[in-house]
Amino acid sequence: MDDRSLERVKKQLAAVGEDDFFSELQDVYVHTAKKSQENKINHFGLQRRILYISGLLSFVNVLITMVGCFSEMMPIIPVLSAIAAMISVGNTLLLGKKAMRKYGETWLRHQSHQAAMEFEMLAYAFKAPPYDTLDPESGAEYFIGQILKVWKANQQLFAVNMKNFDT
Repeated sequence: MDDRSLERVKKQLAAVGEDDFFSELQDVYVHTAKKSQENKINHFGLQRRILYISGLLSFVNVLITMVGCFSEMMPIIPVLSAIAAMISVGNTLLLGKKAMRKYGETWLRHQSHQAAMEFEMLAYAFKAPPYDTLDPESGAEYFIGQILKVWKANQQLFAVNMKNFDT
C-alpha cells in the first residue's frame, strides 16, 4: 500500500477523532508487513540452503564413488558414500520441514493479514461500497469494526496454527 492511501485513511479517521486508532492501525500494519517480508526471506533462504547443501553432498557422494573406483580404498567407499547420502537426506528433511512449516505458515499468514488490512483501508480511503453510502462518523465506525475483525481472524488463525505446529 502506498503512503498516499495510508495518508487518506489517516485524514479520514482524524476528521472523526480516531487518531489513536490510526496510530494502532499503522503500528500493526507496519509490523505485519515487516514480519511478512522477514518470513518470506527466511522461507526461501532455508530452501536455498537445502538445495545447495544437498547438491554439494550429492556431488561429494559421486566424487567419493568415482575416486573409489580407481583406488585401493574400495571397501571404505560404500561406507563414505552412505554417510554422505544420509547427511544429505537428513539435511533435506530437517531443514525442509522447518522451512515449510514455520516460515511458510507465518509468511502466508502475515501476507494474508496484510492484504486484508490493505483491501479494507483502500475501500475506506476511496469510499468504495459500503463506505460510499455512510457519513464520515458511521464510515469510521464501520471501518474500525472491519479492521478489528481482520485482526481477530488473524489471531484465531495463529492460535490454530500454533496448536497444530509440531516442533
